[in-house]
Amino acid sequence: MIHAAGAGPKPIHHKSLSIDNLSEAIRFLTTPEAADSAHLIAQRMSTENGVQTAVQSFHRNLPRHTIRCDILPHLPAVWTYKTSSKHTIKLSKLAAELLNDRLKIDGKKLGMNEIRTYIIENQRWDPITGAASAAIGTVYRSGMAIGDGFKGKGKQACNQDEYLSVSGTSTPRSRSCSKSKNPAIGSEDDVDSILSSCEDNADNKSIIATNSKAPNQKKQNQDGNRIARGFGKAGNTILKGGLVDIPFALAEGLRNAPAMYGDKPRDFGPVTDWKTGGIVAGKGLVFGLYDGISGLVTEPVKGAKKEGALGALKGFGRGLGGMYWKPNAGLAGLLGYTMQGIYKSVYSAIHTGTRKTIAAARREEGIWLLMRARADQSFDLRQIVTAFEEIKKDGCR
Repeated sequence: MIHAAGAGPKPIHHKSLSIDNLSEAIRFLTTPEAADSAHLIAQRMSTENGVQTAVQSFHRNLPRHTIRCDILPHLPAVWTYKTSSKHTIKLSKLAAELLNDRLKIDGKKLGMNEIRTYIIENQRWDPITGAASAAIGTVYRSGMAIGDGFKGKGKQACNQDEYLSVSGTSTPRSRSCSKSKNPAIGSEDDVDSILSSCEDNADNKSIIATNSKAPNQKKQNQDGNRIARGFGKAGNTILKGGLVDIPFALAEGLRNAPAMYGDKPRDFGPVTDWKTGGIVAGKGLVFGLYDGISGLVTEPVKGAKKEGALGALKGFGRGLGGMYWKPNAGLAGLLGYTMQGIYKSVYSAIHTGTRKTIAAARREEGIWLLMRARADQSFDLRQIVTAFEEIKKDGCR
């Protein structure tokens, strides 16, 4: 860009860099022509509004066909609604609440309009490191679960005063009993009072001992429950690792293994639920067998077209590698991709709190927008309903 504007030399590739062309490029920067071009660039930059230009560029690159409401195009679409098995329309908050209020749609069947979904997964480059890393992760997480179960065990406060009563204060009777070890007994009444005080103090000690056992027993029960939960989490982690994580990592490692010797593995798409898991597993098996067998012929031919005899030899080597890796990847994927899809479906069905909260907030805002539209009369609500019915009819044709 700088070279095209005349303010800099032609770019030099690092492999062709030498003393001569570097010196020539530096000398060009000292010429009046380069200085004048740089001055013109500075003038243009000073007259530009960078923030406005950035916002305009942002809006130009928005996928407008997926974010606009089909009924009110000037409003963003946050909902999707299926009018038939093959037709889905996009609705804004206002349009969705109006149609739901007029009983034209079922609000429970509204789906979130997801412009783009990002799926973050660990890249597995080969089956050995892929399966090993998944196994190490499983062992680590199970060990942490057991450790969390033992955390906090043994932290007990057992300091108790045997001369404290139930209320925690010292009693005069306990002192009188201790003094009775060196008595100056003068009458039978004194003897009776001392014996009575000692019996009362013994009763207090038994109450204290009984009450002190209760919190200790409760603490032991809590520790036992915590340890049991830790072992339970560890068992779930090991089960998930053996049925989901390790088979999936092994299948991905086998699928990507041909890239180690220059072959390009097929991309079957992400696994998001049990349906996509079954589809990816089926494709992996079919194309794994097909590519593994056909590669013995197609790879040498491709190599011969590019590099002649040497390329044909390289292609034959890639074909032999594919004959081993690709069918095995397909077989491993039958378990790995299928179990990964089932796990994601179950996980999504259980962890729905966040999506429900977002959906509830959108519905509340839609109700507020509908109330304001009725009060301001800023929208022709009948026209919105009519437009929906027309779109629905067009989709059913």
